[in-house]
Amino acid sequence: MIYISKGLNTKELTPLNQQGTDFNTLKALLNSSTPMKVQGEDTELEEIKKGMTYFLGGTLRNISKGRNNANLVNRTLITLDFEAQANAKPMPYEDMLKMIHEKLSDYQYMAWGTIRNSPNSGRIRVVLAPPSPMTQAETQATTQQVYSLFPSEYCDQSASTYSQLQGLPVDNGRLPYEVVINDTGKPYPIIADKKQEPTPPMKSFNPQSKGRIPKLLDQVYMEGIQEPGRNVFFTQAVGILIKANVNAHAIYNLCVDWADNHCTPPFPHNELVNVINSVVRAEERKQRKGA
Repeated sequence: MIYISKGLNTKELTPLNQQGTDFNTLKALLNSSTPMKVQGEDTELEEIKKGMTYFLGGTLRNISKGRNNANLVNRTLITLDFEAQANAKPMPYEDMLKMIHEKLSDYQYMAWGTIRNSPNSGRIRVVLAPPSPMTQAETQATTQQVYSLFPSEYCDQSASTYSQLQGLPVDNGRLPYEVVINDTGKPYPIIADKKQEPTPPMKSFNPQSKGRIPKLLDQVYMEGIQEPGRNVFFTQAVGILIKANVNAHAIYNLCVDWADNHCTPPFPHNELVNVINSVVRAEERKQRKGA
C-alpha cells in the first residue's frame, strides 16, 4: 500500500488506490500528477519541506495510529537518498544520476532530484522495487547493501529509518523537472537479516560499556524517536552532545535532521529550539556555579 501525507507534522495518512504493485502505484501517481513548484534559497526550502507531500510504501497495522516503527508491518519499497555528506565535495546532478544508473540499471528503480537539488550539487532520491514486502530487519539490511555499491560520502543514511516518510518530486526551477523511471529491470533482491554470532566476552564489545553518544545514535537510527518522549529525548541528547564538546552549529543541525526525519510524528522546530535553549541555559548555570 502507498500512503500519502500532506506535510510532515501530521499523523494523517491517505492510502492510494492500488494499481498493481506499490512500485507501479507510485509510478502511476508520478506520471499523472503535476509537481509542486517551489523557489527559494536552501534555508527557505527547508521551511517549505514541512508542507510538501510525502509517501510511505508498506503496510500499517492501524492507520489511525500514524506512522511509527511499531505500527509498520512491512515495507514494500526500498528508498535511498544520495547527496554529498559532511566534508565531501558536491557531485554535479548529472554525474550523480549517471553513477546511480551505472549501479542500478539492471533493476526497477525511480529517481528524482529532491527539493534542494541543483546542477552543481546533486541531491537525488531513489526508489527500488523489492520482489516482496520486507520486515524491518530486511529493510535495513537491504538498504545498507544497496548503499554499499556507492561511495559512502554520498549516501544519506537517514533514509534508512524504517517508517520514514519520503518527499514526492517537486520542481524547484534549478533544473528541468524530470523523474527517471527504469521499469524494465528486475526487482532488487531482499537481503535477509544475518544474525550475528555471539562475540567473546570482551569489555570493548560489552553493550553496558558503550559510550553515551553511540547509544544515542543507536536510538535515533535503529529505533527512532517516538511520541511521547520527544522532549525528554532531545533534552538528554543536547546535554550529551554539549558535554562531548560538539560544535553548537553541528548540534543544531543534527537535532533538526533528527526532528524532521527520525521523530514520529516530526518534532516542530519551535519546540526543538525551546528545548535546546533550555539545556544551554542549564549548562551555563552549572558552569557558573563551578567557576
